[in-house]
Amino acid sequence: MLGLGEVIEARSTVGGGSLPEETLRTFVLALNVPQPNKFMAKLRAANPPVIARVENEKVVFDPRTVLPDQDESLLGAILAAVEAL
Repeated sequence: MLGLGEVIEARSTVGGGSLPEETLRTFVLALNVPQPNKFMAKLRAANPPVIARVENEKVVFDPRTVLPDQDESLLGAILAAVEAL
């Protein structure tokens, strides 16, 4: 649907607390955008907010905690942030 970015293999942290160093193998969506911090600010301002991270100068989305019924709102927020650049 997006037609941009790439899916790459990555490591996702399990969490803090008793497992602060543990990671899981996952696949993430990595977008190469011209202004990653401005792009992520637009995502955080979405309703609901979208949280991503920057790795290797790309904005990375880990879908591990995205529920199936949240896909459309996630894609909509990403598209709106892309169009705002």
